[in-house]
Amino acid sequence: MDESAEKEKAEQDQPSPKETTLKEWGHRLPCGTVDTTTGQLVKDIIFRPWNLRRERQLGKLKTSSAADSVMTFASAVLTVMCTKLGHIRPGFDEAGGLKMKPQEFAELRLQTSNLVLEDVLYTWLLLRREAIGPDLEVDGNCPHCRQEVHVYADLDTTTVKYVDSMEETFWTYTLRDPLQIRGKEISELRFGPARWSVLEHTKASGIDTGGQKSDLILGSIEEVDQLGKVALLETELDEMSKRDVEKIVAEMDARAIGPDMRVEFTCRQCFRVAKIQIPWDYDTFFSCGRSAR
Repeated sequence: MDESAEKEKAEQDQPSPKETTLKEWGHRLPCGTVDTTTGQLVKDIIFRPWNLRRERQLGKLKTSSAADSVMTFASAVLTVMCTKLGHIRPGFDEAGGLKMKPQEFAELRLQTSNLVLEDVLYTWLLLRREAIGPDLEVDGNCPHCRQEVHVYADLDTTTVKYVDSMEETFWTYTLRDPLQIRGKEISELRFGPARWSVLEHTKASGIDTGGQKSDLILGSIEEVDQLGKVALLETELDEMSKRDVEKIVAEMDARAIGPDMRVEFTCRQCFRVAKIQIPWDYDTFFSCGRSAR
C-alpha cells in the first residue's frame, strides 16, 4: 500500500456519526454542548409554547437588526423559543419577554450562534415539527430532467446523524499538497464541527460556492500541524490546492452530523430517484402552505 493510500485509509478509519430519525431522536441535540463543570455532553432541547404572543414577539424581532440575514434571525428565533439548548439557558422568562435590553438579548443570542452548526439546524427543524407538525410540502425541480415537482415530506422520517462524545466530531486530514504557513510546512489539519456563527458571518452569497467553502474550511479548523490551536487568517489558506479543498469538503459532508435537509422523491417525468433541498427560510418553513425552492 503506497503512502497516499495509507493516509486515506487512516482518515476513513476515524470515528463516524451514528444514524437515526428525527422522530426517534426527539428533543436532543445531535452533538450537544459541553458542561464545563462535569465535562459531559448535554443534549436537552426544551421549547416554549408557540402561541400568538410569541408570534407578535417574533414579528417585532423581524424588524430589528436580528433579521439582517436568515442565519442571524434563526439564532434569534431560537433564543426566544428555547428555554434550554444543551446546558445553555437562553433566558426570556415569561415576564421579561422581549423587554430585556438589546445588549442582554445580543449576549444571549451569541450563546445560541456559538452552538454547533448542525445543532442549530436540527433545533430549527424540530421547532417547526413541534409548532406546526411533521407534514411539509416542497415545490422544486428534478435535478436530472428539471421537471417541476411537488413533493410531500414527513419531517419525522428525516435522517439524523449524531455523536455520543465531542471527540467523535474531530478528525485529521493529511494535505495532499502541504502548505507553508508562518514559516512552517504544514501537512496536517485537525478539523472539528463548525459553529452557526460561521454562517452568520459569511459574506459569500448563495452562488458563491468558493467563498462558502473557504468560510466553512476556515471555521472548522481546530488545530494546525506544528502550530497547535491557532486562529488562521483567510489569506493563510490561499495556496490550498483545489484537490485538497474538494477532498476536505467531501470529508466534511461524509462526517456531517445533524439532519439531512433534503427530501427524496421519484420523478414522474424521468422516473429517477432524486433529492431536493428543504427550504428553511422563516416565512415559508413556518407556515402551512407550500415551501418552494
